[in-house]
Amino acid sequence: MKLKVIILDDERAVREGIDLLIDWDRYGITDRYLVEDGLTALQIIHEEQPAVMFSDMKMPGINGIELLQRLRDEKINTQVIIVSGYDDYQYMKAAIQAKGVDYILKPFRKAELEASLERALSLWRESEKMTYSDIDHNYTIKSAGAILNERKMSAFLKGETPFSKPIADLFPYAKVGSICELLLKNRLDVLKRRFGGDSALLDFAISNIVNDVLKPCGNHILCRLEDDQWVIMDAADSGSGYQAGSDSNFSNSIERVTASLSETIELEVLYGISQSVLPVRDAQILMGEARRSLLECNILKENEVLPALELSEDGKLPLLHEQFVVMSKVLETGSKEDLSQIVKDFVQKIVRTGQVPLRDLQSYTLEANLFLRRSQKQYELKNGERLQSEIPLWISDVSEWEKWFIHQLWAVQEELGRGGHGDLISEIKEYIRAHFNTDLSLTDISNRFYLSPQYISRRFKEIYGCTFIQFITDLRVEKAKSLLMNTSLSILKISELVGYEDETYFSKVFKKHKGISPKQYRKANKDKNMQF
Repeated sequence: MKLKVIILDDERAVREGIDLLIDWDRYGITDRYLVEDGLTALQIIHEEQPAVMFSDMKMPGINGIELLQRLRDEKINTQVIIVSGYDDYQYMKAAIQAKGVDYILKPFRKAELEASLERALSLWRESEKMTYSDIDHNYTIKSAGAILNERKMSAFLKGETPFSKPIADLFPYAKVGSICELLLKNRLDVLKRRFGGDSALLDFAISNIVNDVLKPCGNHILCRLEDDQWVIMDAADSGSGYQAGSDSNFSNSIERVTASLSETIELEVLYGISQSVLPVRDAQILMGEARRSLLECNILKENEVLPALELSEDGKLPLLHEQFVVMSKVLETGSKEDLSQIVKDFVQKIVRTGQVPLRDLQSYTLEANLFLRRSQKQYELKNGERLQSEIPLWISDVSEWEKWFIHQLWAVQEELGRGGHGDLISEIKEYIRAHFNTDLSLTDISNRFYLSPQYISRRFKEIYGCTFIQFITDLRVEKAKSLLMNTSLSILKISELVGYEDETYFSKVFKKHKGISPKQYRKANKDKNMQF
């Protein structure tokens, strides 16, 4: 059987570049089609049934997203490798949904192209033996199985589950050479800014990057413990060349992993590595070693360290609990600005030491959360939902820690009726007014303002007499009314401008609020025959 490949890109230099870089004979490729638009590519796919297609995403005619959807709808078995200059999460998501083999960013390297081609051909040969429905079914089963296995392994590594035969079966080797625990410092920022809030897509990207970097290093396992905590395990007998009992080569590999995560998706990572070589049954011991190493990480970047400040007399960082007496007084009598300044001054003190181990920041977090709980109990505050937004224990950025603590103190102060009633919710309201046309959710607002969703919902109801969702919807409908009356923009365009991607859904929402459709509202307003 002839093996055929399509190279689809509207730039001739890119098409020819891919064609020249790959040693096609090595992979048994007999025919190659260099194509500049999606419609021509689709025609060739129907006629020639190529095994693999290298495809750009942004092209004239039908773009990459449409082309991928057509291939999926028509159950075409051509394996797709995306080669794009755009790291847009919508393109990556489309590639995942269409089961694309890889997503390579330009400028690409020969090794990347050939590795992806090898995987694509392997998948194509396997899938040629099955129907597309079999592939889809197996893909779902494998995905569900992989998630279940990851949860089992995660529970074991965290000490929640004892070692057993089912746990042993999850490991492809008998001994663990090294364990590295990764802590994602800016996950929420990257998730929102680079991946549109799509957690599955971010996890997919992390897995791809880590596995690509470590593939030449021998056997390894990547496991997600929590959203911001991952573990990499290396086999002692993987043939990677790592010297037993020494983590130097493994450390170099992890450094390449963190550098690649930073360069590719701007994800900053702290990590700790174990030192021992132990049987799989003792992996929890290695986890302890890796975690102790992680907790010693300095969370301050060197280029952000301020002039050194002397530590306290016992050689430790400044003590947070020494600030609690002043904080309590300000909670009762002071302003939000006073509270903020106390926290900011304290953070500046610890930053100026030049070194803040993660373990010390965690100690501060435990102290701060204890103070918040005691304050609520002391002042007999009844609304316990705020406790769901305590400072996260594994936060690893001092500026984020500062924001969390300040906002929790503000929430307590507002419940006391001090510091300006409803100021926090007023800030949220103004943020919504400025961003009503974006994909806003209660979770997004909760993360941004460091308050629990329950607290935000309750305060909105108390202050504005409506729910969070009602407030956004009312605002969008009012903006839509203005655009319908004062512009000739299409209904689709107006729906997009007020935050709805789906015109049909927008029309339903509008009709529910106004009793008539957007089109009828525009016509009625022009005719002046109806009142609203």
